[in-house]
Amino acid sequence: MLNLQSLLRAKANKFDVPGLVIGSAPTINRLHKMEFQGIRIGVGDIPWRAPEFGPYDYWVTANTIYPLPWKKKHLQDIHKSKATTLISSASVALLKDGFGDVLNTLKLLPSHTSLVYFDQRHFNGSKCAEIANCCRFSESLVQDVPIQELLNELISKSGPAYTEGSTVAIHGYALAVLLRCNPIYLIGIELPTTISGYKAYKNYRRREEAFKSKMWRLLYTRFPFLKKGDSDFGGATRNEILVDFQAVAKIATGLNIRTYSLSESSPLNSVNGIEYSQNPS
Repeated sequence: MLNLQSLLRAKANKFDVPGLVIGSAPTINRLHKMEFQGIRIGVGDIPWRAPEFGPYDYWVTANTIYPLPWKKKHLQDIHKSKATTLISSASVALLKDGFGDVLNTLKLLPSHTSLVYFDQRHFNGSKCAEIANCCRFSESLVQDVPIQELLNELISKSGPAYTEGSTVAIHGYALAVLLRCNPIYLIGIELPTTISGYKAYKNYRRREEAFKSKMWRLLYTRFPFLKKGDSDFGGATRNEILVDFQAVAKIATGLNIRTYSLSESSPLNSVNGIEYSQNPS
């Protein structure tokens, strides 16, 4: 069964290649005019949302909605992407019924698809206060330390390098460092603070979204006054995310890995260790 450590051992002879971590913000539209040769890491749903910016070498996910490889359509999307796809222990968090069947399905999948299971929350071998699906997922499928601890091991430190992560983009960045990509470019990571500002590239697209939900969502982004409030990246969460990026950037710098943001409006431009650049060099 493939986990992150075994993946990294298998790719050790391909280190020191440029890496591009692609988020879902509209600023990735700039990629149409950019040339890039190296490893492409798509996060969230971007390999499905924007296949034109591929082919993607890696697809990093960390949510309970999509892609869930035990669902037929989602698995077809994973196969179609041809990317090595990282599935987090968080993916099963909301499952109530049929968890045993899902677990058995997931055990069989890596034999015929490029799936890598990883953990993001059980630090120092701990489990949740009440044993949950994510704990069982990690114990049965991951059999590895969380990605945050793997990252700290690069600099001979113990414990997690950053928090559980409030955006999947931080795991994509961590993967790029673990793969020793150099330099690393980040794009499409904007962290909008308001609900109305939460827009994606091809904002009309969202996998398996009901028509009514789509109409309301698009209405709120077009007319911000209809729904005010913080997005998932608002409030204290935004600062936590920037601190996480700072922690990963510090490790990257210590390994002589350079990190550049390709989005002029990204808040990552203010993070120590991440420089703004107009184009990949």
